[in-house]
Amino acid sequence: MSGEKAFTSVLQSQSDMNNPDYRKYLEQRQALEGSYPEAVLAPLARPAIGLVRAATQPMTTLYRAEAPSIANPKVSEWMRSTPEYKATVDATGRWFTDDLAEAKWYLDDVQKGGSLYKVKIPSKEAEQMRISKLPEGHPAKEFSRRQDKEFFVPREIAENKELYK
Repeated sequence: MSGEKAFTSVLQSQSDMNNPDYRKYLEQRQALEGSYPEAVLAPLARPAIGLVRAATQPMTTLYRAEAPSIANPKVSEWMRSTPEYKATVDATGRWFTDDLAEAKWYLDDVQKGGSLYKVKIPSKEAEQMRISKLPEGHPAKEFSRRQDKEFFVPREIAENKELYK
């Protein structure tokens, strides 16, 4: 490298990219005339790649019918302290189906005056939440009558439901 400055670091700081000698050195090394080195572009591209993957992966829409909410239900203190009551409260709002017609039937026949909600999640994740796919001994299996059609989702997903229109 006669007459050329030797650069020992790959990228010591952002200011290295502003150094024309360093840019020329990288262009020659990588044969990427007039472009940014891969080390700089890759971190910038990762979020976009993630968005493309999210937009192209199969999604499943799950539905849930809910009765009109009851403001301040009267439950005695001794009952609120039982494990059964706590489990019921924990499971409330987390049951969904992938069958819109079934959710509408449930809304019309059982939850009169209620609302229909939906949530979209990646299909791979949805399949793991299908009651029939939950591990043996999971409490939701005990209460499900249609394990192939019902899903028991984590609270974080259930809280992101949207009103179905």
